[in-house]
Amino acid sequence: MLGDAQTWIEGPIEKENVLAVVTTIMRKGKSIECRNQGYQFIVELWLLLRPLRPLIMKIVCNKPFFAKIMNTFFKGKT
Repeated sequence: MLGDAQTWIEGPIEKENVLAVVTTIMRKGKSIECRNQGYQFIVELWLLLRPLRPLIMKIVCNKPFFAKIMNTFFKGKT
């Protein structure tokens, strides 16, 4: 198991300890199947970026800085 902001992998998780399995997520009012290729790409990318997650989370959590970057790159596209 590996949460969004985690940099270490938890486990192994025994099958009898699993309470639920996510098959679909809701994002901005849309339903996304976890088997969706686009979603799988993002999951794999986020896994590869695991060593950089502390830096990424620091940038994202610094909202004024992050908002300034987003406004610079995506001005008028939201």
